[in-house]
Amino acid sequence: MNNPEISIIVPVYNVSQFLPFCLDSLRGQMAPRKMEVILVDDGSTDQSGQICDKYAKQYPDLFKVIHKTNGGLASARQAGLEKATGEYIAVCDSDDWISASAYSQLLNFARSNDADVVICDYNCVYDNGDVSIVRMNLEHCLNRDALLKISLSSNKYNSLCNKFFKRSIFTDNNLNWTEGINLGEDALMWSRILCLPKLKVAYLPKAFYNYRRRFGEDTYTNKLTTEKWEQLKRVHEIRKKLINEKHLVDSACDVVFAGLRTEDLQNHILKQFISDNIKFVRLFSFKPKRLVCLSAKLCGLSFTKFIIKKLYRFVYK
Repeated sequence: MNNPEISIIVPVYNVSQFLPFCLDSLRGQMAPRKMEVILVDDGSTDQSGQICDKYAKQYPDLFKVIHKTNGGLASARQAGLEKATGEYIAVCDSDDWISASAYSQLLNFARSNDADVVICDYNCVYDNGDVSIVRMNLEHCLNRDALLKISLSSNKYNSLCNKFFKRSIFTDNNLNWTEGINLGEDALMWSRILCLPKLKVAYLPKAFYNYRRRFGEDTYTNKLTTEKWEQLKRVHEIRKKLINEKHLVDSACDVVFAGLRTEDLQNHILKQFISDNIKFVRLFSFKPKRLVCLSAKLCGLSFTKFIIKKLYRFVYK
């Protein structure tokens, strides 16, 4: 049998409430055998693993299942990448979903533009039912240097879930997810991809991906601990080896902002990171995250933490 055209990698961990909706959105994308969906059950302790098996049994030409011990998001995505056989790959988080015919449109667009990567817009779907479309607006920012600059300035550009890749980008350049980094892993991988020479990127201004924002629940992104903050710090340190530090002001500010929200992080550790990575002169900007860092330097951590609690949704963009 010929290899599928597309491989979709879906890491799964304790999302039984949302998983069927995600899988149903993938099931209707393309004809069987043209697409494979690799479900990586990362040691789930709820019914998620059984749901994966159920779909694989019912739709064996589409769904493939890997059961593994828990290792985190990065190791789950890596396991899926190693199993993938499609010419193109995409990643989908198991509590999110894909709009109808998205992958067939992305495939056709990638081929017609001879693109290594296609970027699309996405929807943020909030707990209360509100939906906001996140526009990339990249019509004039598709060269590698411009994309790298804009991706370092805002988190909205760093998700891999609204991107569609030639698998050869990963296999030919030995790009692997870094095990142990499960927060900021998208930003790190995207930075590595954007550092590749002769990368051709195309932009399709359609909101295909639906990102579920669950502020009130214990998701990996929402509940920060010192261990997770250290992962973000490590992402920044690896980026410093790839990219000139003067372009990493916002990356450093993201680490500070996360540190201010990490209740068990000792103040002296965060103060040391600010001292080592935040240059005072570069903070004079109307960007919220830079103003937060400026407050941390001028007004202290306690005051800034109080402000963060009040204005979180407005600052974290």
